Amino acid sequence: MKLLVLRFSALGDVALLRPAFEAILNAHPDLELVFCSRKPFLGLFADLPQITPHVFDPVRHRGLPGLFQLSQELSAHRTDAIVDAHGVLRTHILGLLFRLRGCPVYTIDKQRKERSAFLRHRGMGRPRLNHAVERYADVLVKAGQGASPLSPPIRQPGTFSSVLGFAPFASTREKTWPLEHTLVLIDALLKKGYALRLYGSPGELAQLQSRCAPHPQLSMSDPAQGLRAEWNTLGTLRGMISMDSANMHLAALRGVPTLSIWGATHPNAGFAPWGSGHRMMQISESELDCRPCSIFGNRKCHRGDWACLSRIAPSAVVEAVLELWPLDGVGSSPPLHPVNLKP
Repeated sequence: MKLLVLRFSALGDVALLRPAFEAILNAHPDLELVFCSRKPFLGLFADLPQITPHVFDPVRHRGLPGLFQLSQELSAHRTDAIVDAHGVLRTHILGLLFRLRGCPVYTIDKQRKERSAFLRHRGMGRPRLNHAVERYADVLVKAGQGASPLSPPIRQPGTFSSVLGFAPFASTREKTWPLEHTLVLIDALLKKGYALRLYGSPGELAQLQSRCAPHPQLSMSDPAQGLRAEWNTLGTLRGMISMDSANMHLAALRGVPTLSIWGATHPNAGFAPWGSGHRMMQISESELDCRPCSIFGNRKCHRGDWACLSRIAPSAVVEAVLELWPLDGVGSSPPLHPVNLKP
């Protein structure tokens, strides 16, 4: 059997397909997957031989003519069914074109009603939405006739260094810690003797390079080397400090324990780091009842002060780092639930 899977963006969401792909491929060794996504993202799956990549080009495949061209290209793979793991207008149009040719299409359940209820809920007892990995696995099972149980990433002992990763940026302002907090944290951890490697886009790293004094224990990732190279270096980190961002997901998928800082979004909305051994820091909803204000962090802060992020002090993050990754190398077991901070 051969399935065509569609997921064009964003990086973190695309990366979370990997555990679902591994589960269904383990259950069906003869199954083939054609995965259509943006070219930079496809490198995350290069080591999975049952996956054939197909590039979605947002320029060449723009508009209805571009989507028709893409459907013609994808038809050449002669797949038995289509898995729409994105559920947006582009993929709905592609799905319609394939249905007209008699090819079945299975679309991810985006839990829109459940997400609306999640945001409306206030107080204790907020329901946990299905994780994105679980929703990907569900739609793949519908199309591919069963899958192995989903497994957390496992890292072999001795494969990591003493370096901590730090990815202080995210896709929106509502998910990004204040830059001044970031600089204070970098300075504090370097003074305590930690080695740090900073992750971000070229523009983001340029901001930090211009504000951080050169230090022998401070290095920066090189986005020019490509996502596959970053994927490999992430696997060597002792831990990752991040926002709710793609780097959080990438590190977690490599089996790296993460310490993540949450602002406008909430880990129970289905986008917590995958696996175990992760700690999530956030302002308690009982102290700041406007959060979460969105599922994806794409709504402007109505307060205008981003209190959900600014009230998470660098000193609190330093304390968490010292507990999780002490310089003597002996750390505590992090809780598998969010750590709520009082403002």
